[in-house]
Amino acid sequence: MSKRRDPAPTQRDFDHEFRAQLAQMTAGLAPTAFTTAWADWAMHLAQSPTKIAALQQEAAARASDTWGFALRALAGAPLPPAEGFEGDADRRFADAAWSQFPFNVYARAYQNAAALMKDTVHDVGGVTDYHAQLLEFAVRMLLDASSPANYLASNPELLALTRAEGGQNLARGIRNWLEDLRRTVDKAAPPGGEAFEVGQSVAVTPGKVVLRNELIELIQYQPTTRQVHAEPVLIVPAWIMKYYILDLSARNSLVKYLVDQG
Repeated sequence: MSKRRDPAPTQRDFDHEFRAQLAQMTAGLAPTAFTTAWADWAMHLAQSPTKIAALQQEAAARASDTWGFALRALAGAPLPPAEGFEGDADRRFADAAWSQFPFNVYARAYQNAAALMKDTVHDVGGVTDYHAQLLEFAVRMLLDASSPANYLASNPELLALTRAEGGQNLARGIRNWLEDLRRTVDKAAPPGGEAFEVGQSVAVTPGKVVLRNELIELIQYQPTTRQVHAEPVLIVPAWIMKYYILDLSARNSLVKYLVDQG
């Protein structure tokens, strides 16, 4: 009797594996979604001369504002980066330390650049609502990551803390980063995750798997009443959630509540 051989990988299998590897490098985000959104925005912006002209005028005005603010800040007197700013002031620069030169100039330049970038992707005629929302989200994430408040050399509050602690805060940060890196490589739970063990501290309602296939595991929970309803309640959690999202602990478990009601 000949031994059954597994079928050779198909082109679809190779494509699936390639996309899986790509997803690991993009944190699960589909690069095609962002590429399509940017292309939609770029093509419609190129066909909007009035929008382009308005953005050029705004860019010139904000560059002039940054330059004028820098000249005033050079005088040495405290000057809050939000003073006279046209737009929503960033609350991350509210501390008095940000009113000192050159940090107030960093903050003012960042706020002007951020406002311009937001206006660049906002209200471009012809861009689909979904792509517009996706681009505005991406721009917000980029701006949040590039804020001068995030970096040691450009954050006066962090510099003051570093001087006060003699650099110990930086040493702690490096240790935490190395620990996060180790857990990422080992695919371990985040710090503190050890306290949450399935079946011990979460998902403690007794039950058993009565059906398992490639797509699902069906759990039947153990009854706690003498009589139960003839028709069971089927719970289908959102696919992005763990199955025990409705059974986190005995005090707030929907699963336990339903079981106790029969």
